[in-house]
Amino acid sequence: MKMLWAGALLVSALLAGVNAASADMCNSDPRDAAQNQNCGLEGNAAGMFAPSLLNSLYSPQSQPVIPGGPTLLGSTTMPTGIDGLVVDGTTYNVTFSTTTLNSFTDGSTLSIDATNALAAALNTLGVTELDGQTGTDYLLDVDNSLAFFNGASCSGQLTDGCRTGNWGFSIDSNKQFKSFLGTYTEAADFTPVPEPGTVGLFGMALLAVGGLGLRRKFA
Repeated sequence: MKMLWAGALLVSALLAGVNAASADMCNSDPRDAAQNQNCGLEGNAAGMFAPSLLNSLYSPQSQPVIPGGPTLLGSTTMPTGIDGLVVDGTTYNVTFSTTTLNSFTDGSTLSIDATNALAAALNTLGVTELDGQTGTDYLLDVDNSLAFFNGASCSGQLTDGCRTGNWGFSIDSNKQFKSFLGTYTEAADFTPVPEPGTVGLFGMALLAVGGLGLRRKFA
């Protein structure tokens, strides 16, 4: 938060400098009406551009703020993913898929920690089935292969669905997407969520470049 406030103050100072410079250029010679008119138009354009950019970067709608922990997408019997899953300090949005695999490597620390975090979230969120399938075991592959991989799993063959809280860590091999040999398998694709500070710094860099361009134009 402190970094964001500091960034906002820096951007405000930069914009103030640009506006002051453009005002000096435009008022330097009152007889040059054409230049004063052009300066006024460009100055207004810069003033309109900066606030709109800041609003888009810092508005609650565009910020990846996920309060209260992971959020389930879909339902507990037909989940499509989980937003806001934290693994080793990084926040991920997780999408469940039967067409693409994740990028993690079997047996790596990231793979193991991601599997444990996913299983814990599935238990917390009360997920009992995948894709509405019943009478089967469930498996979510977190790695880049269906041959050897780590995954979150839950048995549901004898209970007509996974009992709440029974998701756990599993080491598996030789599976196929969807139903195969009594197991319904999907992939859990992890996408990192940009940190708000990173987005803010990128926005300040854009504003700084725009400000330098205006100053060169008025020089």
